[in-house]
Amino acid sequence: MRKLYWATTYFVIGYAIVVATIVSLYQLPSSLRSSIGIIIASVVFVDLAYRFFKRTTEEGISVSWKSVVKLMSYWAFLSIGLDVLLLVVIIPLMATGTLNLQFFEQQCSLYWVQFPMFFVFGFVAQAMYNRVLAIKSSRTEQFQ
Repeated sequence: MRKLYWATTYFVIGYAIVVATIVSLYQLPSSLRSSIGIIIASVVFVDLAYRFFKRTTEEGISVSWKSVVKLMSYWAFLSIGLDVLLLVVIIPLMATGTLNLQFFEQQCSLYWVQFPMFFVFGFVAQAMYNRVLAIKSSRTEQFQ
């Protein structure tokens, strides 16, 4: 339950940062906005995945690929769920009184890249976490 709480918390923080960035760039063309969003999302979600692993993994235990796949699958489902909730239902209803059922059709191809990219972010964060763990272990062995 603790892992689910932190996975959700870190995702919501990252989602808010990325959405705020993309909304602030609304006047730019869609493809440029998506490109900037992918760059920002890369940095943000790699950092948040690393923090998640650091917070929820037992001391001295490396992160397995199964943990990465579970977390990133969860984040991908949360992402599409929040997109539907916010961008198809809530915001369009508030703005026009109708649902935006063409939202996914209107997105450029870079929008769809974000979902497999979550797995890239996760494996980069895993590599960083496991590398830091290896460095700490070697330093501990060195001083004994």
